[in-house]
Amino acid sequence: MLQFLNRTEYLSKDREEVMKEFQQIVNTYEAEIKNMNLEQCKEEEKRLMDIMNKHDEVMRTVEYDLPKSCTFAGSSREITRKMIGEYINEFLEKVECEYQYTLGYFELYNWWKEPKSKISYNTLNSTLQVLGNNNMRFRGPHQWQMILSINEYFKALHNSYIIDNMVTHLYGVCHSMLLDRMKIDNPLESETHAEQSTEPAAEQVNVIPAEEVAEAPTPVEQ
Repeated sequence: MLQFLNRTEYLSKDREEVMKEFQQIVNTYEAEIKNMNLEQCKEEEKRLMDIMNKHDEVMRTVEYDLPKSCTFAGSSREITRKMIGEYINEFLEKVECEYQYTLGYFELYNWWKEPKSKISYNTLNSTLQVLGNNNMRFRGPHQWQMILSINEYFKALHNSYIIDNMVTHLYGVCHSMLLDRMKIDNPLESETHAEQSTEPAAEQVNVIPAEEVAEAPTPVEQ
């Protein structure tokens, strides 16, 4: 059965290799739960939730080193961390949101006003979700240069962030498959259970849905 995955074991591996390994884990898990009855599925979900909670605890402590600066392709101009923060906040100022998301956006905006040398996974993930949202638009050469500079700046974090995302999404995919199996065995009880166990995330701005393991997003979609 699916076990807790130590993220550090995967950070030094090639991303394509990790993707294939995770897809095999998903395929194996799907086969393992295929013949489970409802009671067995409930027990497995308790075990899986413990693993996912442990992973969440780890991810709350994960930080990445932010570069001091970067150079945008085709230009010799140095783009500093402070400038990247200004660019990001200019795009955050374009965001319109419901009241429930205002605190998350406000905290994100304040963080990028004075960006530090290290950034947490949750802060980075929220930032990239906002910038990669399909509703975000970039108008004219000034904004095009800004978003391209941001993308260049985050390349140094790309591999670690993507692999961390893949681990998170792997657990989500397995949990979804388990809920689907429970729904087949007992549709009414499964739907009630799913409603009771679904809670909105309070630690980050969730703007776009998580991708499948095999479709982990790049930091900023172009």
